[in-house]
Amino acid sequence: MLDRPSDDEVSRQILGVFMRHRIPASGILQRNHFFDVRDGDFQRGLNKAVANDWITIDLRNRYRYQLTAKGYAVGRMIDPGLGQPTNFVKTIEVDLGLGCVKTRRRATTTE
Repeated sequence: MLDRPSDDEVSRQILGVFMRHRIPASGILQRNHFFDVRDGDFQRGLNKAVANDWITIDLRNRYRYQLTAKGYAVGRMIDPGLGQPTNFVKTIEVDLGLGCVKTRRRATTTE
């Protein structure tokens, strides 16, 4: 018999896709972003994520999924490193040798 992941495990995989794409609460992803989730398990995981109030399905387009605030919070607990905002200022220091250091501040933006 094949080892099939539980509905809860698949729903966490779906939540992980939102976190990997750094989607904020109330952000939307299309169905084609979820190719990492096995197709045969996707619907079970989707139903469980909706039942847990982690995501909602768009009423006009059943292939668009919106991350809820609760889903975002749970996703951050599952993998805290992936839920960081991406619009922060990053400071980069480069050692040029002979005691010279060049500092550059660069604002990063979301994709």
